[in-house]
Amino acid sequence: QIANFSQDHYFKAYPDIEKSGISGLRHYIQTGMSEGRRSLRDVRDNQHKGALSFDPHKPTCLIGSHDLTKTGAPIVALDLARKAAQTHNVLVMSLRPGELLKPFLDCSVGVIVSDNLDGDLDYTSLIDTDAVDFAILNSVESYPMARALVRRDIPFGTYLHEFSEYTQPAYKMIFLALFSDLLVFSSLIVRHSWRHVFANLSFDVDADSMILPQAELQIGQVDEVAYTAARARLSQILGVDCSQRQIVYGAGFAHWRKGTDLFV
Repeated sequence: QIANFSQDHYFKAYPDIEKSGISGLRHYIQTGMSEGRRSLRDVRDNQHKGALSFDPHKPTCLIGSHDLTKTGAPIVALDLARKAAQTHNVLVMSLRPGELLKPFLDCSVGVIVSDNLDGDLDYTSLIDTDAVDFAILNSVESYPMARALVRRDIPFGTYLHEFSEYTQPAYKMIFLALFSDLLVFSSLIVRHSWRHVFANLSFDVDADSMILPQAELQIGQVDEVAYTAARARLSQILGVDCSQRQIVYGAGFAHWRKGTDLFV
């Protein structure tokens, strides 16, 4: 607590140092710090307390996102966290930081940012990991988190919205298909693209996967006040009067994995 150093953590991160027989703290002070080796301080600096308090009367879930940037998958993870927080204690895990940290903190008991979650989860004061009931990994890119969950016997489902054709390397898909308790796909066509992965693993598609359909596009649900305000805001951002212009929106690949309807 005083030194922000744990020999136990240091030896787990660097087993070669433990084998050398030298004191962990001595090694860190003499050479480890200058070599850029991680200490408990680095772990704690990337564990952020959320706005919500842990409620022992609620079930607890972990929600994993590969990063916290303002891109498609993390925004889906943020929506998952916000909805889950209504009935659960939520701890968010991310492999990398990003500008969505604050919104995630607003709807969780805390956020852990680490590319070594399997090691760092043992050193969190945000939550008792023994109290976790289940986890949700969002996107195939969250596959490195599976190791931490499997080792702690935490059941988890993975929400997938990536076609297999552009998911590289292929071991990401194999890893999640092998270890997830449930694969949840955004559409039938996305799951169909994974069929060769399932065939190679003798995966039981009916028992161990499901489709959670996207919401359908609802035309004409924006009132005139909101519509006019949005046009005015866009005009301000672009420096062009958009009040009477036809506007074409576009983002990323023209794939149905997230859907142009969802984008609209």
